[in-house]
Amino acid sequence: MITFRSIAVVTVAILVPSLSSQTPERQSQGENVVVAIVDGQRISEAELDAWVGDKLMRLKTEEYGLRNSTLQEHIDNLLLAREAAKRNMNVDSLVRKEVTEKTPIVTEAEAQAVIEVVAGKYQSMSAEQALKLASEDLRQRRLSKRRNEFLASLRATYPSTVAMEPPRLTRPIAAAQGQAIGPTNAPVSIVEFSDFQCPFCSQLSATLERLHRDYPDQVQVVFKHFPVHQQATRAAEAAWCAAQQNRFWEMQKILFAETNLVATEQFEELAKRVRLDMPSFKDCLHSSHTTTEVLRDYSDGVSLGVSATPTLFVNGQMFVGTKPYEAFRGIIDLELQRSAVRSQNTATMATESSKK
Repeated sequence: MITFRSIAVVTVAILVPSLSSQTPERQSQGENVVVAIVDGQRISEAELDAWVGDKLMRLKTEEYGLRNSTLQEHIDNLLLAREAAKRNMNVDSLVRKEVTEKTPIVTEAEAQAVIEVVAGKYQSMSAEQALKLASEDLRQRRLSKRRNEFLASLRATYPSTVAMEPPRLTRPIAAAQGQAIGPTNAPVSIVEFSDFQCPFCSQLSATLERLHRDYPDQVQVVFKHFPVHQQATRAAEAAWCAAQQNRFWEMQKILFAETNLVATEQFEELAKRVRLDMPSFKDCLHSSHTTTEVLRDYSDGVSLGVSATPTLFVNGQMFVGTKPYEAFRGIIDLELQRSAVRSQNTATMATESSKK
């Protein structure tokens, strides 16, 4: 029997001599870097990038996150150093004066309120231990909040520009019928890959609904199926069938509220609640075409580097997991600013071109 390992070894044994004999160094051919030579045929880095496409998006996003957080840390340190020098003191003294001393002390009542909210975290501790840990946790959160506020004031005093851009998809993501809400020409597009049995997806759904209300003309939200839990595929099929009757968002809301549905009869009851044409819904739910369409979304996600839910793409920029509403507002506002700058630049170029 030939195992997978033996096949891999044979392949390498065949390929390595043919490539090594050519010694394909990363040499430049014009603007293309040669990454391999096979029997005299050169393979450029540009060709390889085209083959890979957006499959590395998650890795690129993680790399960007690490680089950006490191950059922001160094910017913060520079801002603190500038302000400390301006006040003729060292950075530690500045932080103590502006952060530590201006952060309210945690009272026993406040610490006790924290324990009551997240009792499970402290249930194995004595009352004294729980009170001490809750007090320390709340104190650290307040220190972090005050530090961020102070750094924000320094950014306003010492303007800085970050030229590093996040990685974005190289192609748009098509929306299926009835699974998009908001204008198609909106300056901000949010594409969500989601699973109806994912609790974080349910939380995110409420956040996205609120964002749509707050940015009705500026944001389009697109839903894509990415069922990873056992019964999520059937729920996705029910939602897709509702979309064929322009009732997707009504069905989506109920499916996120009732995640334990498994039987066909249960999905049919939901269809009645959202006033679907039942014969059409039943035919759709039992059609292999419906499964194909749901799996098309899933395959689309895999090709873009999606491996977990929820995963979002905001104007092509990947975000994995949910975030607070305020964080998404910040992301959207930044994208709107970028869109305004692009529009202004385009208008300027058109005006200059017309003068020629």
